[in-house]
Amino acid sequence: MPNATLARQLGSLLRLEREGAGLTQAKLAVRADVSQQCVSHFERGTSAPTATLVERLFDALGKQLRLEVEERDADLDAAIDAATGTDDETDDENNDEPDVVEALLHELGVLWRRASPELEYLIDGELAAALQGRPTALVDDRWRATGAPAAPAPSAGAGPDGRSGDAGAAVG
Repeated sequence: MPNATLARQLGSLLRLEREGAGLTQAKLAVRADVSQQCVSHFERGTSAPTATLVERLFDALGKQLRLEVEERDADLDAAIDAATGTDDETDDENNDEPDVVEALLHELGVLWRRASPELEYLIDGELAAALQGRPTALVDDRWRATGAPAAPAPSAGAGPDGRSGDAGAAVG
């Protein structure tokens, strides 16, 4: 429920600003000409605030709300860049050849198709991380431990639990 998340984020932001200004909910309510209950609901994110109410409450604090739009998961990309010591912007500047992606995919044996020249490639997941030189989890479930003793093979006539006998035989 994205609206509920946005309401909680706005409420948390208002509470931080109100507390930073040293105001109680009641004092902010008087300044904004709203009820204290309205401020409380707003801060808890339990109501969907209107743009007018948002503007009125932040204005009463001497603040204005600024909205920005960024790429989805930009915060994760920045965290990965910080962890690996890379920077996507400088990496992109050094990689002007459009055929580099095609060559890498061909070399990796990845099947790919481009619907039209206007559409860009979308590579996601571990392949994207590997192509960007980012660390990825290495999980190889094809190999077994060689030093471990082998489990004994069940003897002929053994039941499902490995014991001999007529376990599971029909009684008649």
